[in-house]
Amino acid sequence: MKQVLLEAKNISFVYPTREILNGVNIAVRQGQFVGIVGSNGCGKSTLLKIIYRVLKAKSGQVTYNGKDIQEYTLKEMARKIAVVGQFNDTTFDTTVLDVVLMGRLPFKARWQSFDQKDYQLALASLEKVDMLRYQDKSLSTLSGGEKQRIFLARALTQQPELIILDEPTNHLDIRFQLEILKIVKSLGIGVLATMHDLSLIANFCDYIYALKDTKMHSSGKPIELLTPENIKTIFGVECKVVQDRDNKLFFSYQ
Repeated sequence: MKQVLLEAKNISFVYPTREILNGVNIAVRQGQFVGIVGSNGCGKSTLLKIIYRVLKAKSGQVTYNGKDIQEYTLKEMARKIAVVGQFNDTTFDTTVLDVVLMGRLPFKARWQSFDQKDYQLALASLEKVDMLRYQDKSLSTLSGGEKQRIFLARALTQQPELIILDEPTNHLDIRFQLEILKIVKSLGIGVLATMHDLSLIANFCDYIYALKDTKMHSSGKPIELLTPENIKTIFGVECKVVQDRDNKLFFSYQ
């Protein structure tokens, strides 16, 4: 079994008006694609934000390669973990290539210029997401799906060991959803993702954690966890689950 890359242990978090997480545990192993599911407001995005240090847990610990993430500088963490969120935008207009090059900032000293290696990595990442021909275009002229591929390219340019996907496909059509997830899956690195679409979760993830009422409800492989009984308990909907001859899962809601 591969080594644990990231681990969140006994994580609790409270907003001023209510508790969001209570004693939650998850782990991501090297090369493993892990999904987190649960109804709206169950704390999925909050948990991810604690992991990538936008929020601070009330209690618990997050470790990376066995070391508390608080012991890493933000620049050190950015050399290991990349994040692609649901709403990615810049506050200024710039070219696609300049946006992707930002993925190299964790590797540069203050005021240090980008070098040939940085440009090569950025262009290679754009090619991987099939956006190389857009390198000189203004980011503001792109569609939502195109922008999301650019931000994925920026994440790839960081050469991360782990990518966190915080609802990255939520507002995209099915074509862009599949393209982005296929690219991420092909990298062979650790992935931690939240998504609403159970079909995507089932057919891309190696392992799933399910949150319910602030706590961990269950965890397991997609075929083990995404049963009609669990889906009814976690999401409150009746559902039929069908497995085809290629072991892909499909869901029919009633």
